[in-house]
Amino acid sequence: MRRSHQSSASGVRRSHARQIITLVALLGALPAPALAGRHVPRPELHRLLKHGRISRVYPNTRAGSNASKVVEIEFGSAKLKALFKPRAGEVWLRENIAPGTYYKRESAAAAIADALGIGHLVAGVVLRRIEGQDGALLGWMDDEPVTEPNKRRIDRESAEQLRAFDYVIGNSDRHAENLLGQVLGGRFIPIGIDHGLTLPNGPLTEFRWPVDWVDPVPTPLMESTVAFIQSIDPARVAAILVGEGIERVAARHALRRLARLKRSPQVIAVGLHGAEAMVQRVSELGRVADQGLTTREINAIEQVLDHAYR
Repeated sequence: MRRSHQSSASGVRRSHARQIITLVALLGALPAPALAGRHVPRPELHRLLKHGRISRVYPNTRAGSNASKVVEIEFGSAKLKALFKPRAGEVWLRENIAPGTYYKRESAAAAIADALGIGHLVAGVVLRRIEGQDGALLGWMDDEPVTEPNKRRIDRESAEQLRAFDYVIGNSDRHAENLLGQVLGGRFIPIGIDHGLTLPNGPLTEFRWPVDWVDPVPTPLMESTVAFIQSIDPARVAAILVGEGIERVAARHALRRLARLKRSPQVIAVGLHGAEAMVQRVSELGRVADQGLTTREINAIEQVLDHAYR
């Protein structure tokens, strides 16, 4: 089952990469407008976001609760469009997530997605200092967004994997405006954005997911999704979180959610009662601090954290 999941996901990424390599090659000879982050392969996107020359910074007229700016980065004759979220522009939004740390959580969530092989489902992020301010720089994702889901085309495997990812990172902010989409390799792929309100220092207070994006057919998770969940290495997740500067208590709850999801993956399935019932069910489970784990399981998590945070 795991081989099937990996070959499916890697096939999409290879197809995407071939298209982008051709596009970037053409851009060497032709002037072009600013590109979105989703038009650039992930390794190249990270390099450009981290080291590209910033040519323009201007206000984001569609900024949400937290301040953000649009940034254009030059590379050759083309420009990469990006979104900068400065640490100084963060405001209080959650009891268990301190402002001034959202930008780190943006980066940590993207790093976990990359490590799990689902980077194509999440906006790329690097940490960078711009105009004297530290913050998260994201590849621009919504120059041509597909904001309305089509239930006949939405890719079920990708949606399931993104739901699993959201539960592990404790995402309480996956409302309709934080989920975009694109057609990739003939599949309608959901793309998650805005991960500053993830990795809470405590239980997940509320699980959110736009129910219109969920396949309404009451079925269990795909075998490839179950294999994906079982393949997630808690030690690797912990190592990423400590490297990104995330608090140990936040990592503890992420690993507890992961352990529970491994034990009961079908909790994020639509099930017989539909998508809204699934969201409610996952929210109720997220509020349980110990996730119903045994003492042995909790101690095993603490050992992983001891090693990562030593």
